[in-house]
Amino acid sequence: MQSNITTKGQITLPAELRKRFGMETGQKVIFVPTEQGILVKPVRVVDLTQEPKWKKALEQSLAEAEAGKTRSFGSSEEFLDHLAAESKRPQRGRKP
Repeated sequence: MQSNITTKGQITLPAELRKRFGMETGQKVIFVPTEQGILVKPVRVVDLTQEPKWKKALEQSLAEAEAGKTRSFGSSEEFLDHLAAESKRPQRGRKP
C-alpha cells in the first residue's frame, strides 16, 4: 500500500488499514521512530463516560500496590488494557 505526502506534510492512511486497526476520522495518532521506519499508533484515551468504573479500577490497583501486591506492565497500553478489564469485573463483595 502506498500514499503520497502532501505539501503540508500530510498523508492518507489507506482505508483498509484504518478499518483493520479500528482507526476513525479525527482520532489522534502518535509517530514512533524505529530502525525500520516510522510506526503510526492510535492514541488510547480513557473514555470519560466510563470514568467512574475506571477510577474504581485504578483505586483498586493502587491499593493492591500499597499492600505490597505489585504487578508490572510492559507498556501503557498493557496497563490501560488491565484497567479496562478490571472496570468490567463485578466489584468484590457485591453481587453483579
